[in-house]
Amino acid sequence: MSGTLYVVATPIGNMGDMTERGRKVLSEVPVIACEDTRTARKLLTMLDIPLSGRRLVSYFEGNEKHRAAQLIEIIENNQDVAIISEAGTPAVSDPGAIVVREALARHMRVVPVPGVSALAAAVSVAGLADTPFVFMGFPPSKGRRRRDFMEKVASCDMAVVIYESPHRLQDTLAELSKMCKPELGILLARELTKVHEEVIRSSLGELSLRFKEEKPRGEFVLVLDPPSAGNTVALALPPLEREVARLRDLGLSAKEVSAVLAPLYGVRKAEIYTLASR
Repeated sequence: MSGTLYVVATPIGNMGDMTERGRKVLSEVPVIACEDTRTARKLLTMLDIPLSGRRLVSYFEGNEKHRAAQLIEIIENNQDVAIISEAGTPAVSDPGAIVVREALARHMRVVPVPGVSALAAAVSVAGLADTPFVFMGFPPSKGRRRRDFMEKVASCDMAVVIYESPHRLQDTLAELSKMCKPELGILLARELTKVHEEVIRSSLGELSLRFKEEKPRGEFVLVLDPPSAGNTVALALPPLEREVARLRDLGLSAKEVSAVLAPLYGVRKAEIYTLASR
């Protein structure tokens, strides 16, 4: 006889999204595995769940393999364990998959306690209808793995959902707008369920331009239309000369201006570089 592993979704912003079932499980299990024990304590306090009588165990990317073995041992000793992430659903671009896989391999009871997921929330407002989609998580930060990732996104014949941090959003949009058609339709969801929530339906080119000027804030989910589906968003572009002047006034170099505008206007970089160098 062994215990149960509960995979519990928690709010990504709005505490009203916590399910009653999730609250009940967290109030009853003796062990809660969490990415950050400080954040978990705050969550339990906000949910009016007593901290006494339960043990919080840190479980994050750096110690995941080691902690998974310890959690499995706890479950084997007939104790229930709940795993939570910083926010949202564990094991979806968050730690959790290793201990789930180990528990299943040992024929232990693994119970999902569903709730908030940034992935499901973004897809629900993307208007994909019956369009199949693939979730690719966070792009690698650099190197060959990042280039391979971007190539897979650009060549995919389905809608693609990715997560991105504010620190890399500008680079990701710029790279994708070069590899895909700049008029490709995209949904950007920012700070879902939080005070500054924003959902934008636009094109890759327009979003790339926007975040050249605007500092990204918050966490982002991007939903790209399938390149083969013809779901593009028409670009309402200002006159080229005016746009060149505007970007130069913002401090972009002639080289940067030509790199940004050439794919949008279908003009050779050299021509735009000449305009921007005047």
